[in-house]
Order: sequence, then structure tokens, then C-alpha cells
Amino acid sequence: MLRFCLDRIRATIDDFTTNLNEVQESIETEEKSTMGDKYETGRAMAQQEQERIQRQLGEARKDYQMLKNPSMSARHQKAQSGSLITTDKRVIYLGPGMGVINVNGKSIITTSMQSPLAQVFLDCTKGDQVEFRGQTETVLSVE
Repeated sequence: MLRFCLDRIRATIDDFTTNLNEVQESIETEEKSTMGDKYETGRAMAQQEQERIQRQLGEARKDYQMLKNPSMSARHQKAQSGSLITTDKRVIYLGPGMGVINVNGKSIITTSMQSPLAQVFLDCTKGDQVEFRGQTETVLSVE
């Protein structure tokens, strides 16, 4: 699971880096070829896009560094960051919030530690009953 998330985030970082370089090239090309109001509008839009990509790239790098932390690969008795929790209803990975991913034909919810779902499952152990949004789930395992 950890390797899958690392690979996926690494690919995301690579995509953002490529996009950032393309926007930078666009800004530089625009500077050389255009003048006037149209130039200013185009440049402002490109700079906004550049800032948006930089924010996303920063978040992806932060998630990648979190996953590289040794505690993320440790086995856990209690649910914490890096835990894979299996309940009678779903499988949840507490780490970077990447939504639902499919690994070996199994749907896994990846959720950040700040999410309400992660907060409910934090510190749970095998056999615990956890209630989330009016539904009770039994924790079958914590890895």
C-alpha cells in the first residue's frame, strides 16, 4: 500500500513539475512576442496558473515526505498515520488523502489525518466498534 501511494504521488509531482515548466515557458514566450493589454491579461492568467500549480506541487511534496517517514511503514496495533484499517464495511488507509484507489482489485479509501473519517478511527484497535455518520462498523484489523 505504501509503495503504491509513493509511486502515485511521485507521478503527480512529476506531472506538476512538467506543467509548471510549461507555464513558465509560456510566460517567457508571451513576454517576447506580445505587448499591451492583451499581454497583461495573458500574463496575469499564466501567473495565477503558475501559483496554483506551485501550491499543488507543495502539497504533493509534503504528502511524499510524510509517506517517507519510517512510522508510515511500521505495523501498528492502534490506528494512526500509516495504518491500514479493515472494517466489516470498508478498507481505510490513514495517510495522504487521495480518495478511493484500487489495489489488487480491492477498493481502499485513502484519507488524511485531518478528515472526519480518520479522526473517528484514530487509536482504534481490532474488535473496536466505531460509529461514523450513523453507521456502526467493526474493526477487523489494523496494520
